[in-house]
Amino acid sequence: MKFIYLDCFSGVSGDMLLGALLDLGVDVSRFRDEMDKIGIPGVAINIKRINKYAITGIDIEVIAEGNHSGAHEHSHGHEHEHDHGHEHEHGHTHDHGHEHEHGHTHDHGHDHSHEQGHDHDHIQGHDHVHIHEHDRSLADIIKIIDDSGLSDGTKELSRKVFREIGAAEGKVHDVPLEEVRFHEIGAIDSIIDIIGVCVCVELLGADEIHSSELHEGRGFVNTRHGRLPVPAPAVLEILAGSGIPVITEDILHELVTPTGAGLVKTLSSSFGPMPAMKIQKTGYGFGKRDTGCLNALRATLGETFSSEILFRLTENASAGFDEIVSLEANIDDMTAESLGYAMERLMDAGALDAFFTPIYMKKNRPATKLTILASPESEGRLTEVAFRETSTLGIRKTRHRRAILERSVCSIEIEGFGKIKYKTSMRGGSAHISPEYDDCRAYALHTGLPLADVYDYVREKHAQLSNIKK
Repeated sequence: MKFIYLDCFSGVSGDMLLGALLDLGVDVSRFRDEMDKIGIPGVAINIKRINKYAITGIDIEVIAEGNHSGAHEHSHGHEHEHDHGHEHEHGHTHDHGHEHEHGHTHDHGHDHSHEQGHDHDHIQGHDHVHIHEHDRSLADIIKIIDDSGLSDGTKELSRKVFREIGAAEGKVHDVPLEEVRFHEIGAIDSIIDIIGVCVCVELLGADEIHSSELHEGRGFVNTRHGRLPVPAPAVLEILAGSGIPVITEDILHELVTPTGAGLVKTLSSSFGPMPAMKIQKTGYGFGKRDTGCLNALRATLGETFSSEILFRLTENASAGFDEIVSLEANIDDMTAESLGYAMERLMDAGALDAFFTPIYMKKNRPATKLTILASPESEGRLTEVAFRETSTLGIRKTRHRRAILERSVCSIEIEGFGKIKYKTSMRGGSAHISPEYDDCRAYALHTGLPLADVYDYVREKHAQLSNIKK
């Protein structure tokens, strides 16, 4: 399975994500051809390869006619006011008394003041104003997407991202989704970043996208209504109830923008450590602020591999690694028969293992903890079975990196009966044989032999076959 892993060690914004995906090897000519299908005239996308902290990656700058800001990708449904004459490292210079190096939804790292995003100008502390032509409704943006020549898949993914961010803005400002007016996120640069990311996902042909935890800064931002804490309200609303883990860094800047949060939430199917994979390419997309460390997002393109392939890869090693998911639920209102049936259904649905643990819940009430071990690919299917077959109202999910022994599946052919399968694994240089219970049970019933004798018979046959091979 081909997938992309997003390492958000310095947060996430629209232009950082776009730059990282482009750096994975997207054909720039094809990308530009696709972006031309949006049909917005007078827009230039500057794709620059730069080096920071001895790391080479992509910096994105969007330049629109009449938009002197270049690419301020704040991606908020509310406005950001910058009431300080700070220096933005920008790739081009404006007559505003300081330089700007644009390209990022929320230029990482300067103090952002947030103002409700409808019917307002964008003020930067100088004569540089985005007027109401950038104050678009969700319907305006959806129309731009629908009227474009983009593929159906790219259109649908783009709409999902805008709706995700719009829903958060509506909740924060207590207005219906259809009444939310996007100011910054409605600006051309933000539209380009969001649609551009969706175009790259399609061009890269990834089956799935996974993400690390999101790393956010801390501190406050100054607004016209007072000082607000980081993360910004829209970011928190996007993350609320999502299960996406967030780590706060000791950096006095906002690292996760609403556009970045909306994109990564919509695109990623899981969040956590990078799963076992065969790495093909890596890419870096840079932010604009010097945070004291590498301000970039790293994307890795690769392929997952099945356990069978993993065992082949570790044929000459003592152990390998893969990733599994543990699903847990505490249950206190089901009969033993119902629990047993649920376990059967879970095993039939592809669980690696399932087991019960006696526990005591509140008020010393006896209960049962159900634990399901699953591959990442079967996590969703097994979660659905657990909800259907048990009375639980919630399932805890934990990802684990698992060490596994070198192993292979073998079988012996018995005339008049069929095959008995068994696993072989290496432990400290010696082989360990694990006959399959169901096959051994069937042969024991067929012959009348004790089950233990059938196990011994399989081990003896394996030893004989091993000697013949030698």
